[in-house]
Amino acid sequence: MKEISPESAHRALQYQAFINAPQPTVTVFKTVDVTRLYRLSRRNQKFNTMLCYCVGKAALSVPAFKLHVENKKLYLLEEPYAVSLVVPNKMGGINICEVPFTEDYALFARHYEENTARAYEKCENVSKEGSVLVGTSAMVETEIDGIVNLYSEAFNNPFLCWARYKKQGLRRKLPFSFQFHHVQMDGADACRFLAALEREVKAFSCK
Repeated sequence: MKEISPESAHRALQYQAFINAPQPTVTVFKTVDVTRLYRLSRRNQKFNTMLCYCVGKAALSVPAFKLHVENKKLYLLEEPYAVSLVVPNKMGGINICEVPFTEDYALFARHYEENTARAYEKCENVSKEGSVLVGTSAMVETEIDGIVNLYSEAFNNPFLCWARYKKQGLRRKLPFSFQFHHVQMDGADACRFLAALEREVKAFSCK
């Protein structure tokens, strides 16, 4: 990451307004039609791998994701980029796993499998793979309508949560909870990201 001056950043006003707020994060909710990914998952493709790929691609389309807040300082993220996952391990706990993002889906899927398997088997965090654009957490054991995460200065990356998709006739709908630091982005940026995610899901191809 490259540190930048808050005074010269395009988010200077938002920095002044929110950097000392006791709760500077905002959560927005959106339900996305994930029928395409569901149908592909019935053909031996892994639903969460495809979805995390779409998340990474959507995040890269919104410039605000390359800004990062840490210890009241601003940074610009630099390549290589990564998507972070919360991974259950074989001891019943959880670990953080970072997957390098590439638009080559086959390569992304390979990194996803290797890194999540390592986190599961070794019960250790898999990190330092790149600048984390967005964190994710999937709680697929149940259906939920949304979740608001706790705020921690140690984890300031934008964070996307989802659970099990819901059946609506022949369609599959998935509610997302997206949390972000208000210094990093505004609600309009968050909405652009969620709209981009929806487009990526609808247009996804394994090729």
